[in-house]
Amino acid sequence: ATVIAKKIGWPVVVKPADADRGEGVTVGVTNDKELKIAFEKAKRFSRSKRIIVEREVKGVAHRIFIVKGELIYAVKRLPISVEGDGVKEVSELIKDANEIIRSKPPWLRKKIFPDDKEAVEVMKRSNYSLASIPEKEELVPLRVIESTASGGTPQNVTDMIHPDNIDIALRAVKLFGLEVSGVDIISEDITAPWHVNGAIINEVNFAPAFGVSEISKNYIPTYLNLILDNDGRIPISVVVGGHKAMDIALQEQTMLMQKGISCFLSSHNVTINALRKGVILPFKSLYKRCRALLMNSQVEAIILVVQTDEFLYSDLPCSHINKVTNIDAELISSKNLKNKVSKDRADALIKLINGE
Repeated sequence: ATVIAKKIGWPVVVKPADADRGEGVTVGVTNDKELKIAFEKAKRFSRSKRIIVEREVKGVAHRIFIVKGELIYAVKRLPISVEGDGVKEVSELIKDANEIIRSKPPWLRKKIFPDDKEAVEVMKRSNYSLASIPEKEELVPLRVIESTASGGTPQNVTDMIHPDNIDIALRAVKLFGLEVSGVDIISEDITAPWHVNGAIINEVNFAPAFGVSEISKNYIPTYLNLILDNDGRIPISVVVGGHKAMDIALQEQTMLMQKGISCFLSSHNVTINALRKGVILPFKSLYKRCRALLMNSQVEAIILVVQTDEFLYSDLPCSHINKVTNIDAELISSKNLKNKVSKDRADALIKLINGE
């Protein structure tokens, strides 16, 4: 570690190769003594005992959240800090902030604002102490960096980030073939392009935390609209009729499968998967079979072949139907499969399926 640090130049960052949440990370290491302490700290958090020593880059981490090749939002990740009011000392600000946290239910509590030895040392670097009285809206850092382990203060910079920085983040995500990713760019000024101010990509996170901060919660609707096709619904087609209805449904299933859609087909007593193989289900009920398919993660589309009047007793198994094809009225009774359904009941069934 010492050889590497001297080769790449001080200051350096030391962190475990296999940890997350920012645990075991030390920044601003400037000499052999600090390096040894940082190295031992990283080892405590590493299962493999593999440690990374890398050159420290000036700036602040910015999380760029990308979904399906689009920027959703970007935040500047400031370390956990207290905000001055021009009246109270830092120690009082920390106490007040923690009292607010403790007053909330456990599941709504954020990280406690620290006043430990590390916090005092960090404040000292910024010319603060526990007795300092910061000006109104002035932030006093309590940790060197933001991390999931220690908490932080996010600032929304979505409308400020330079297009070149968005582009480099998108290219990084595409390189790894990720649909959802959090790209961390360390930059002194995110409004300036990375190739001008020496900004770097520090991390490409394949499982970024989302919906934790108030900022990210505001983007949940945008995220869901991008990630869920068809408003999050499985497309459902209904074909009504006798034996001909099954033939028509099989043709429709073939067309969907040719488009690469994993389409399942089901009547009251037969269910067929996207490989045209039968699916064993322990009931002769189209309602129950449809409900089972809706909970199957392999299903991308469903075709229901309605050959009985079951839905007049059970109601529909889904809240939305995309397409209805009425072949004929050759329907049978779900109570007695040997009996045909009257025209009135067949008409009532069609009205129910059409939502009339």
